[in-house]
Amino acid sequence: MELQVGKQIQVDCNGLGHNGEGICRYDGLAIFVPFVLPGEKVEIQITQLKKRYASGRLIKVIEPSKERVEPPCHLFGACGGCQLQHLSYKKQLFWKQRQVSDALERIGKLDGIKVKPVIGMNDPWHYRNKMQLPVSGVPKKVKIGCYETGSHRVTDTDTCLIQTEWNNRLLAKVREVADSLGIEPYLEREGKGWLRHVMGRSNSRGQGVLVLVGKDKDLPGGKEAWQEAFEGFPGLVGIVLNVNSEQTNVVIGRDNHLISGEETLIEALDGKDFVISATSFFQVNPQQTEILYKEAVRMAGLTGKETVLDAYCGTGTIALFLAGQAKNVIGIERYLGAVEDARVNAKNNGISNCKFWVGNIEEHLKTLTTLKLDVVVVDPPRTGCSPETLAALHATGAKRFIYVSCNPATLARDAAWLFAQGWKIKEVQPVDMFPQTSHVETCVLLSHKNSQASSPSL
Repeated sequence: MELQVGKQIQVDCNGLGHNGEGICRYDGLAIFVPFVLPGEKVEIQITQLKKRYASGRLIKVIEPSKERVEPPCHLFGACGGCQLQHLSYKKQLFWKQRQVSDALERIGKLDGIKVKPVIGMNDPWHYRNKMQLPVSGVPKKVKIGCYETGSHRVTDTDTCLIQTEWNNRLLAKVREVADSLGIEPYLEREGKGWLRHVMGRSNSRGQGVLVLVGKDKDLPGGKEAWQEAFEGFPGLVGIVLNVNSEQTNVVIGRDNHLISGEETLIEALDGKDFVISATSFFQVNPQQTEILYKEAVRMAGLTGKETVLDAYCGTGTIALFLAGQAKNVIGIERYLGAVEDARVNAKNNGISNCKFWVGNIEEHLKTLTTLKLDVVVVDPPRTGCSPETLAALHATGAKRFIYVSCNPATLARDAAWLFAQGWKIKEVQPVDMFPQTSHVETCVLLSHKNSQASSPSL
């Protein structure tokens, strides 16, 4: 039977894709279908047909997987925030381990790499300390929530089961205030309206900061109205206006304006306090972050004599974890604001053996190669490291390389590059930072036989 868009067929599912969709087969063609699980027989409708693959929509589950569970969230399937609530948590961890292993084998062409079981959570709910949600609707009927799967239509969300309870209370309050003030939601296509996104950042102490992302600095209702509306809101330490005037899908703009209170929040990790600026990067799952960073420290094998480079140091979290067991730690970060936060965090925690530099690795390579680095640690964005950055890190002469990644595909690509330069993977430990979603964090240890590696050609 020839496939065509709109055709309904029965297929078996035998795997999960990197976005959590089921991978089905029909006459050898892979068909990606959301909300379908391995081991299931399903009826689907073809929605897209390409030469090498197709996409489909689930019509009916004919034979369900034993691992299929009832999603606890009534918005699951419409809201695009979670992809795996219908799969038992034990099997979520299994498939995330498989995702890392498959990426190393298929993308990195690295055979025989043992990937350890994923370190999961005892309670895989209400873990996200950062809420960043788009806004739509009309005045007096504001919608705030995640986008629907595969679209830019907002699913109005009353509560989110992976957000902290504080963020959920904040979400309800913001919707109430926005409606009472007649706030006009931003319309992306037309570039009209004002309120674009709502961000809530909370900590383990039950405190948080509200960030309103608006089209301009003219806050509807004025400061006084927002201050009065949120007066007495439990744990709120500050309200910040972030201005994003560009007609773009980038969420955060460059300028912050303090509406009330404080612009920063303090979170504790492993007995250390970290200052988090309203719009700066910080891991969204503090419980699993401690585990992840402790894995990085363990893999580094520090004795107190080593000089360590944290190549994407951000606000200094990993660097300060390493500092307690290293002789010296150097953190490098291209964003000045993050470096300033890192320096404050080191000072506040009484840590004096950390230095933080602004810039790219390549800019500081000449200095780094004179320091006789022992360990390099990287925690890059989802895009991974550029070849130029990898070459610079390789040229430092370090013996151990710790790669922390939130994207198995770019991890595998970069690991293959390092492998070609003589680096060997010694350990791969995934950590589930994002339960109920398809994402996974991974910590990898690589070692090099040469203590002073020459810089390869690019």
